[in-house]
Amino acid sequence: MIIQILVKMSKIYIFLFFTSVLFAQDSSMNRQDRKYCNTYFLAEKYKMLDDYELALKKYMECIKLYPDEPSAYFEVAKILFANSNYEDAITYVNKAAEIEPNNKWHLFLLIQLYSSQFDYESEAKTWENLLEIEPFNIEFYFDCAIAYLEMGDLKKALKTLSNYEKNVGYNEDIFSLKSKIFNEQEDYKKQVKVLEKGIAIFPNSILLLEDLAKYYIQKSEYDLANSIYSKIVKINPNNSTALLASYTILKNKNRTEDSKKILKKVIDSPNINEQKKQEILYEIMVKEEELNFYYNDIPYLFESCISLYPQSSFFYTVLADFYSLDKQYLLARDNYFKALQLEKNSSVIWERYIYMSLLQNNYNQAVIDSDLAIEKFPLQGSFYYYKGLSQFYQEKYRSAVATLNSGLLYIIDDNWLLTVVYETLGNAYHELAELDSSQEYHNMSDESYEKALSYSPNNPYILNNYSYYLSLRGENLQLAKDMIEKCISLSTSPNPSFMDTYAWVLYKLENYTEAEKIIKKCIDFGGNSAIIYEHYGDILMGLGLTNKAILQWEKALEKEPLNNDLKQKIFKSKND
Repeated sequence: MIIQILVKMSKIYIFLFFTSVLFAQDSSMNRQDRKYCNTYFLAEKYKMLDDYELALKKYMECIKLYPDEPSAYFEVAKILFANSNYEDAITYVNKAAEIEPNNKWHLFLLIQLYSSQFDYESEAKTWENLLEIEPFNIEFYFDCAIAYLEMGDLKKALKTLSNYEKNVGYNEDIFSLKSKIFNEQEDYKKQVKVLEKGIAIFPNSILLLEDLAKYYIQKSEYDLANSIYSKIVKINPNNSTALLASYTILKNKNRTEDSKKILKKVIDSPNINEQKKQEILYEIMVKEEELNFYYNDIPYLFESCISLYPQSSFFYTVLADFYSLDKQYLLARDNYFKALQLEKNSSVIWERYIYMSLLQNNYNQAVIDSDLAIEKFPLQGSFYYYKGLSQFYQEKYRSAVATLNSGLLYIIDDNWLLTVVYETLGNAYHELAELDSSQEYHNMSDESYEKALSYSPNNPYILNNYSYYLSLRGENLQLAKDMIEKCISLSTSPNPSFMDTYAWVLYKLENYTEAEKIIKKCIDFGGNSAIIYEHYGDILMGLGLTNKAILQWEKALEKEPLNNDLKQKIFKSKND
């Protein structure tokens, strides 16, 4: 604040110094002249000090002394304008203009005042006055025409532009504005004619070519519009308007190789901003038809953006999503990693990054990365789930149980996550029960499945697993039957694994005839694992068909030659 005051004071001292020199040198000034000058300079001093009230008072004294001197009127008008006293400001600046009609600064201020009051008619007349002073100034013609357009007088606007062409010559901005006026008048023939004339004179005018292309789009003549945009791209290969318009036109027509070529130009162009490219690529990724068409070009498109915007995590992340969709999990993980270097605090990217290790069956890495994520996000239950799931696949069931139970402390109102955590707990407790035949673990497994189903009662995989594990133990078989029947009814297509469970539950219920029907369907629909053939043999044995049972067990043994229990079962049946 002190610096500003010193600067202002220095200006005043310089001003007063020069005025004192002026007075000293001009001895021809009479008393009234000196009084006027002294009063005017005092007004200027008060204005510099932002004391507009005193400045206004002194300027008014100047007007009384010399009512035919325009400067004081002009300064009064500026102060009144600054204080939003538009009506009086117009009066004073008009007086200055009457006294000195060829002073364009008076007219500029008058135009500002009329424009602020939306008095376009008076503004246009003032521009006409300026044109009398400077008849070759293109900006005056242009602004005058705009004022007429604002007041809705299209004819006068056109006349003003035509006057420019007569007095000065042709200009592409004038052609462009005339075309817009004809468009407003819905005189499309004249619009096209004026644009074609302008393009003939200025063949490389991007402005006029864009106007013509927009006209064709307005008339739904997209092929003609695209041909014009192609000309623009030849003149300026990185013209963002032409590239984007061509891409939009081709995208909405039958997709061809031209669509891919223009999209690559859009993506490669440094003149099209990053946000627009994000929008285009995101739209492609979320629309199945678009994604299928550009599928093979996706890596190029994203790599091009990465080279232009290496600090943007968006392109790394979405490219990783694409590689994940394409089951290229190593590439997906690599790009998620690069995205994390730019956005280390994104829990979403961390989740996807860890999930890629799970999909690669790289459970050690998934555990390591989950621990890193837990350090960053200790209250986020999803990372405990990924770690616990990885430990389950590592057959570290006790560790998995501990990790998953820790994660439950941080999961609130997330039904999906609660479902999968309890499902994995159910699987882990079952495996622990298999290791030491503990009924306690079986009970905890059942409780976990029940909780999982309370959050997701129509989850077919939980229904299947819970039903199967009950059937293995021979417990709650009616519940097991109800669950697997519900599971199969929810499935949209035949699932051999579900059918095998159903057949096994029926076997445990000693309904061998129905069990045989279901296991046959299971095999018909592609079930061919060792356990399915073993179950088939057990069902046939239940029906008393020993030889047929042995045949199925032998098929199972071919798929699992180290299964000693199965070998013993075949040996015993053959020798009984």
